[in-house]
Amino acid sequence: MTKTKWSILAALGIVTLLIKIAWEFFSYDSVPHEAIRLHLRLTASSIYEFHNAAGRWPTAADDLASTSLPQISSYWRTLIENDTVAIVWRADLKPDPSDNGAAVLTITAPACSPRWDEYGSAGAT
Repeated sequence: MTKTKWSILAALGIVTLLIKIAWEFFSYDSVPHEAIRLHLRLTASSIYEFHNAAGRWPTAADDLASTSLPQISSYWRTLIENDTVAIVWRADLKPDPSDNGAAVLTITAPACSPRWDEYGSAGAT
């Protein structure tokens, strides 16, 4: 092959690699998006867990320390303190998660996800 053909093949390879990287980053099924979804669900679930144990809704991150959240995620507090996972501290929830389908419990910062509005809130799972 000539030098020009090798250059074209190399350029196509680089473009393909860049497209693959961009696809993985922006795909809804990518690892970063799945990690965000996981922590939103874990945090929302711990809100209900706290309510079942204490009989009241949590009002601060320290309340969630008594749930299983610290055992499941060792850096849960950092995510909350850095506003990567923001919690909407509500007192008007019903004990049954299915009754709170329209309520926002947790949300992630826009900087953490390019399209955060699709799954920015998570109910208990």
